[in-house]
Amino acid sequence: MKVNKLNFLILLALILSACGGSKPAAPSAPEKPAAVTDAPSATKPPTITEPPTATPIPPTATPEFQQYFTEEFDKDSKYWTYFVMDGWNSVIVPNEKYALGVKDGSLSFDLPKTLWIYSTYDPFEYADVRVEAQAENIGTNNNNVSLFCRYTKDGWYEFNVANNGLYWIFRATVKGGGAVSYTLLQQGGSNKIVQGNTPGKNTNIYAITCKGDTLSLFINDKPTKKFKDSKLKSGKVGVSVSAFGTAVNVNFNWVKISQP
Repeated sequence: MKVNKLNFLILLALILSACGGSKPAAPSAPEKPAAVTDAPSATKPPTITEPPTATPIPPTATPEFQQYFTEEFDKDSKYWTYFVMDGWNSVIVPNEKYALGVKDGSLSFDLPKTLWIYSTYDPFEYADVRVEAQAENIGTNNNNVSLFCRYTKDGWYEFNVANNGLYWIFRATVKGGGAVSYTLLQQGGSNKIVQGNTPGKNTNIYAITCKGDTLSLFINDKPTKKFKDSKLKSGKVGVSVSAFGTAVNVNFNWVKISQP
């Protein structure tokens, strides 16, 4: 039996109506998932910055010579020089050769006759200064140990201490032809001087200060003499040994130069 398109549609409508006539519900669209936000990232470790490489500072080289220091005479030093005086005539002897030098950690003076040997520290001149030294008399003979300040070619202050317990303080003035005149400023005696008769045991520490117009002498840490003189203003410092007719052997174990 032929069924035309219209009849077919009518028939189909009747069948659908008999089945409840309801149009099957379209499947619901899936719920839209919530927007996914980026998960918090793990705490980012701080950037470690390497400390800047420090530029090494080269150690300050110890200067060859110093203004204030203790000279222990561990080796020869070209900065300690000397001049020689003929003690009989108080005249500086030009070009006199003398074997003054460092021996066994000391500045050793071996004087065979009546000579006065002055050793100066040359790099600096001082207006105000303290000079201290330990002197050891190796023999038992008569001699003077001296410290001096404000030395120039024209003169200096000289503090002499004899191993018999006496001391003299002079202002030396250099004249023509190397002749030196000594003006006595102070003199006296001290029972603080270690005299002794045993070689190697006669050791003393002497000190002087030259500050402004005030000059002072110390013997074995004891103030001995203090006075004023304003003639000389500044100059080098040094140590000296004087012999009077017999051989003399004196060692300076150390010399300290400091501010007064």
